[in-house]
This record gives sequence, C-alpha cells and structure tokens, in this order.
Amino acid sequence: ECETKIAQEIASLSKEDVSKEEMNENEEVINILLAQENEILTEQEELLAMEQFLRRQIASEKEEIDRLRAEIAEIQSRQQHGRSETEEYSSESESESEDEEELQVILEDLQRQNEELEIKNNHLNQAIHEEREAIIELRVQLRLLQRAKSEQQAQEEEEAEKRAGASQQQRDGALETKAAKEQPKASKEQQVKPSPSKDRKETPI
Repeated sequence: ECETKIAQEIASLSKEDVSKEEMNENEEVINILLAQENEILTEQEELLAMEQFLRRQIASEKEEIDRLRAEIAEIQSRQQHGRSETEEYSSESESESEDEEELQVILEDLQRQNEELEIKNNHLNQAIHEEREAIIELRVQLRLLQRAKSEQQAQEEEEAEKRAGASQQQRDGALETKAAKEQPKASKEQQVKPSPSKDRKETPI
C-alpha cells in the first residue's frame, strides 16, 4: 500500500510539472499574440491617419484644379474677345498681340500646373487604394489572432476543468478506500468485545 501511495504521489507530481510547463508555454503564446495584436492595431491607426491626410490633400488639390480651370476659361474668353477687338481696331493690333502672347504663356503655364495636379491626384488615389488593401489585410490578420486567442483560452479552460475533475476523482477514491479499510476493523472490534449480560451470569456468588 505504501508503494502504491508513493507511486500515485510521484505520478501526480509529474502531472503537475507537465501542467505547469504547458501553462507557461500557453502564457508565452498568449503574450506573443497580444504583442502582435497591439502592433497591428498601431499600424492600422497609422494607416487610417494617413488615409485621412490623403483624402484632405485630394480635396485641396481638386479645389485647386477647379480654380485653375476657371482661370483658363477666363483667359480663353479674354483671348477670343481680344482677337475680335483686333479685327475691329487694326491700329491697336501690335499691343493686343503682345497681350495675347502674354496670356498664351499664362494659359500654357496653368495647363501645365493642371496636368501636374491631376497626375499627383492619381498618385494619391493609388496610394489610398493600396492603403485600403493593407488595412483589409491587417484586419484579417487581427481576426485570425483574436480567433487563435479565443481558442487558446477555451482550451485552457477545458484543461483546467479536466484537471479539477481528475483531482476530485482521486480524492473521492481515496475516501472510499479509507472507508473500506476502516469498516472491517470496526466489525472485528464488535465481534471481539464481550457481552456484559454474559459476564454477569458466569460470575460466582
């Protein structure tokens, strides 16, 4: 019996050591997952801030493009008006041609700026599209990490319940064994103990 108890104690201690190692490994995995989750959340916040900045920049660039287009339309209207005046007043043709050349230079410069702004706008739109794809990818990774974390917690709770049930069964078994050993002793004591009435009959007067 002593050897059996010692073997059971050794087995229980080894199980406790294994469970402690598993708990430590699980804690390390959880810490790694939490660190990755925090990193992804931080990157997501940075990407969202960048997206908002790019949206504001695009809105500003669109306003600038609209303004330049309005200026171009006004210059073209003035050019047409100046040409009509040139046809009517040939005496002022030289000064008006100089004005037309100056307006043409301004128009070409504004058109160049407009093209540059449109190219920049396209680049910003492409950047926003890429950032959105990156955000979607990060959200997918975050969901996978959260799912892995939930599964890890559920597994730990299940293992804890199993360990608690096993320890309860061991305690119940020990109590039943103890009760079974004590019951024969009590019955033997009752059989050996003499009856008081019998002793009184055999005593001589």
